[in-house]
Amino acid sequence: MKHVASRMCVICRKRRPKTELARYVLAEREGEPAPDAGQTLPGRGVYHCFDGACGAAFARRLAGKKAKGRSV
Repeated sequence: MKHVASRMCVICRKRRPKTELARYVLAEREGEPAPDAGQTLPGRGVYHCFDGACGAAFARRLAGKKAKGRSV
């Protein structure tokens, strides 16, 4: 049996296979979260599932943190 890496969605807190989640990492120069489509960029990332509600909640959370000047 082959090992499948799993990660947790930061919104709904459900564990899913890594390939079923979108990954974001902090961009080095801007200091803002950027999508990591290939899931290969260095650094710690945050994941959210492709569920519409989780995607919308993640976008709202990002917008709120950017407005307050804090990183994710």
